[in-house]
Amino acid sequence: MRPSLLFMILVFFLVCPAQASAAEYEWTLTWQNDQVLTETIVTDRPDLISPAGGWEKTSQTDTYSRQTQGWTTYNQLPDRLPIVAKTKDYLAVKITRINLESTTYQEGTTFYDLTRDGWGQVKIEVPGLIMKAKPAVKSQWSQGFTATWKTAPQAETEEYRFAMIAITIEILPSIISLLVIGWGLVWMAYRRQVKRMERLIDARYSLDNIVLTEIPTVEQAEANLKDNNEETKN
Repeated sequence: MRPSLLFMILVFFLVCPAQASAAEYEWTLTWQNDQVLTETIVTDRPDLISPAGGWEKTSQTDTYSRQTQGWTTYNQLPDRLPIVAKTKDYLAVKITRINLESTTYQEGTTFYDLTRDGWGQVKIEVPGLIMKAKPAVKSQWSQGFTATWKTAPQAETEEYRFAMIAITIEILPSIISLLVIGWGLVWMAYRRQVKRMERLIDARYSLDNIVLTEIPTVEQAEANLKDNNEETKN
């Protein structure tokens, strides 16, 4: 190898050590209908995956995965994305707000080590509608409901702005609610029809519409009979 070429290679590694060893990763969190959260991390630096995070390596590739039961459990994990999720229930509809929680962004966690000098992206897939996700890029309707954030090394960003509002619909409660509402509408229509028929019957057969005739007494009946007999004789 020519000395000048070797010298240029050495200079490159000395001047740009961070770029040469920078990690690249893709962190995907998939929120399933049964409230299970499945995460996968694809990275070329497996040494940055925290052993305390419960990650499992997938076959022989540089892919790590784990599952968590619901957001309440996820919010308590020490090794996670720097986010916190809160859900409000409105019968069959749930509104989930995902916001940044910077207190979990600590040295020794997987996300901290990956973003120390690496570039990557974070994707969150939800089983519902994404109402807000800035500054993420939302997928098209036909591609599912996913928000993707591009992340830069720590030296080039002030903070990672993860924020999302998602609306999910529970299938079973929705069916029950529709059945209850449908039964209520049918009952209201039935009661309205019954009351209408009752008004028609009252209007036609009310006692107020019956003309009362005077019932003759015995004396009046005898007198009328006598008058009728005399008229017959004549």
